[in-house]
Parts: sequence; C-alpha cells; structure tokens
Amino acid sequence: EMTAPLVTLGARHRGYGVVSLDYDKVGEALMSALYKHLGDDFNEPARAAWGKAYFFIATTMHALPA
Repeated sequence: EMTAPLVTLGARHRGYGVVSLDYDKVGEALMSALYKHLGDDFNEPARAAWGKAYFFIATTMHALPA
C-alpha cells in the first residue's frame, strides 16, 4: 500500500533536485537521531528494523516509475 505514494513522492523529490547521495545522508541522519534519542534502546534489532524500513522507503522513492 505504500509503494505508489512513495513513487509519487520520489518523483516530486527528483523535481526538487534530490539525488541518490541525499537519500544516504538522510538515512545516516535518521539513524544518528534515533541513536541519540533512544540510546541503549536503539539496539541491534531496532537498528536493523529501522534500517530495513528506511532502505525500502529510499529505494522505492528513488526508483523511476515503471
């Protein structure tokens, strides 16, 4: 259910000039913020789950529509 809206959002972001490297930087900032906010609660399972979620979001947004 999230794929179509993310593809649309990604197209809009491309129009703003967002490139691949920007997605990497946002992912790093997200993971850093979660670590700073959650501390020890941002354990390996939480880090892996957030990483997987962000990877899905970023790759879906960055993919060109079919």
